[in-house]
Amino acid sequence: MVTTPGLQSFGIKKLKQLKFIENIDIELTNKCNFNCIYCYVKRDKTTHLKVSLLETILKYCEKNDVKNITLTGGEPFLYKNFDYLIHLIENTDINITFFTNGSFLKNVIKEYDFSQISICLKRDCLSDGLQALVCGINQMPYNFFDLINSIKKEVKELTVHSALTAMNYKELPQLYKILKNMGIPHYISRVVPSKETIKKIIPTKEMCKEVFSSIAKINGKELTIPFAGDVGCIKMYCSIFIDRFGTIYPCSNLPIIVGKVNETKLKIEKQKLKIFRNIDKEIKGKCKICPYLSRCYGCRGIAFHITGDYLAGDPLCWRK
Repeated sequence: MVTTPGLQSFGIKKLKQLKFIENIDIELTNKCNFNCIYCYVKRDKTTHLKVSLLETILKYCEKNDVKNITLTGGEPFLYKNFDYLIHLIENTDINITFFTNGSFLKNVIKEYDFSQISICLKRDCLSDGLQALVCGINQMPYNFFDLINSIKKEVKELTVHSALTAMNYKELPQLYKILKNMGIPHYISRVVPSKETIKKIIPTKEMCKEVFSSIAKINGKELTIPFAGDVGCIKMYCSIFIDRFGTIYPCSNLPIIVGKVNETKLKIEKQKLKIFRNIDKEIKGKCKICPYLSRCYGCRGIAFHITGDYLAGDPLCWRK
């Protein structure tokens, strides 16, 4: 489950300013010290993104003025070529965000300068006990709020991301409220029910509505779309996901190949990717007739994994 804070906060109202590729999410490794119950990353064998492919991606970004890169995993701080990665990005003008579970964050920030690097911290629950259960570990290796307070001034921007499930939906509004009061943006995505996802944790439409309705009240707004803060995802319009093997997808939750990275070139099937760039014109079902289509196309990953059609109406949206 990946989010791009800089991209989400960019806002759908500025869509006309977006390039064909504004953001790239990069899976550095599948190695992780957590075993989250909804994680789709296969860990039968530990693998890392080759340095040669990483170099190709960064060269492409510089040449094509890609604004944002989100580095994810697994746990990105367990990437075996981490020192070299820092060397590559320390002088770049690209906005770099690490999407991390936070276990190694204090130590990493002590060793490296993160003043120009952003952190998106994974946190799904308010209580440590439930969080540990979701993460598939015995207990959390750190105190969440202590960690936030100790690193928020050491990084360019700190944001938090949560996956909405049937296990944690009751806690999410309170977590959102606390983070809002702390001045920390909190992004919430509904868990994508892929083959690897345990069925019992998939939220119902009613659970989703309850969460986003509560958050709308916290913000003093009317409930409209299934996204926290009333800001829809815009990845279909301007983002791609590259896995640790160099395969390119429109999103980490959509297993539809649109390109490949090799040692010398980042090859994109532009005609295939254009379908996603025009998703508002191609979409079907209730999303097609939704009055909020101009700023929300639902979740294409959820549509794909439940219906088999990524253009179908969002099955976990309560709107008719």
